[in-house]
Amino acid sequence: MLRCLPGLDDSDAQTIIAKRQSDNTVGGMAWLADTITPAKAAAIGGLITGRSAQYSADIVGVSGDGRAYKRVRIVLDTSKTPYTMVYRKDLTALGWPLEGDSGISAGRTGSFRGIEQCQGRRISVRQLRAKKILGVAITAESFLVAEIHCTGAGGRRELRRCAEFRYPEGTSAADLAPLGRPFAQFLRQQGFSANQVVIGLPTNWVMSRSKELTPADIAAAANILRLQAETDFSTDLKDLVYDYAGEPDRSKARSVFLMATPRARLEQIVEMARSARLNVRALTPTVASLAAVCRPMVEPEGLVAYAGPRSLELAFCGSRGLQQIRHVSLVGGGGGAGRGGESEPRPEVQELAVELRRTVASLPQNGTPASQRRVVFWDGSGLSTPAREFISTRLGMTLNIPSPTDLGMTSVAGNEEIARCIPAIALALAAASETGLPCGFYPPATGRAQEADQSASDPGGQYCRGVFIGGHRGFAL
Repeated sequence: MLRCLPGLDDSDAQTIIAKRQSDNTVGGMAWLADTITPAKAAAIGGLITGRSAQYSADIVGVSGDGRAYKRVRIVLDTSKTPYTMVYRKDLTALGWPLEGDSGISAGRTGSFRGIEQCQGRRISVRQLRAKKILGVAITAESFLVAEIHCTGAGGRRELRRCAEFRYPEGTSAADLAPLGRPFAQFLRQQGFSANQVVIGLPTNWVMSRSKELTPADIAAAANILRLQAETDFSTDLKDLVYDYAGEPDRSKARSVFLMATPRARLEQIVEMARSARLNVRALTPTVASLAAVCRPMVEPEGLVAYAGPRSLELAFCGSRGLQQIRHVSLVGGGGGAGRGGESEPRPEVQELAVELRRTVASLPQNGTPASQRRVVFWDGSGLSTPAREFISTRLGMTLNIPSPTDLGMTSVAGNEEIARCIPAIALALAAASETGLPCGFYPPATGRAQEADQSASDPGGQYCRGVFIGGHRGFAL
């Protein structure tokens, strides 16, 4: 900044800086005349000051629902107590000021440093240029694995094999890094050949919010969501990676589904996959992919559920897309044959019915009658027919128990394996579809994010909770 002042060259600027750092120069400007020539000091006297008391701020505020924003520029005079606002101008008409996407990768500056918005919804086998893809769904007790091959001119999808890798004794989902080598050995033994993998996260590892967006392009929508993430997710933002399902629209308001997960978990998963010699193409919430491939089955809106041995994964799809996801841990376990001739179903079946009913009761009221809502129920725990009938009765709705062929694929794997591995199959099928995955936390976005420009009139500014602070009046020496 000193070099920009009239009459000063590089040596003058360095001399001033050295003098300022070595002496107590606070409170006056007389020392400047002894540091550079009196003529140069006189020429810049009206452009410099020994202290700063006036500050400008370019402020952006976004409503809680993301449907509106306001932008103003103010000048504060701090020479008086209390501070006085001497200038204010509404700049909303100039448009959204934060250019670029909200995906800020590690190493870039800003109060949202380290948060990455990825492009999982654009990842597909066509873009991967892969003819086969591996889906791996992480659960509390195992990895569910499925391999999909895309064959023929029409991209016919074929399930070649699926299996369950149970964690070795002494290991768990809490620490996945040591599982790389055992998992690689398991894949070889089971005959899996794909090395391009999409890995699904359980819903209890994901924080989520449904958001309403004003008409906006992708860049503006992403910046609005970036600001809202700070309020919605209490975890330190630098420790999170996030993305959203849905697409903004320039012409009308849209609903999107914002999701975030801890960065440390993703790093651990990637380390495990690399140890297993797998090429990670995406990390995404498993239930989001399951909802995407089951979307035609729940039109106009409905619930997609997967019941595993120890948990229940749920996704609610409305006319506006994905609106809610939920994970329920089943204390008694969801497995078992159900009634088995008893007059009352087993406790785990009753628990499953209660949790499903509670979830349905809490769903958003979008004007669709309950009778028109559909429940797609994937049974990965081996429930008996009487148990399913009991759940349907308690729910007051008919359970749609689909066949794997309803997902638009052929299979050479056994039906028992398919029922358990549906989450992994959904991951691979979503990646193999024309539209790709609905969202994804990995790989990090590159080239889509830009830091907002800091104009020459606002040197030294910084982002702080969506507020741009900077623009000293004069150059403070």
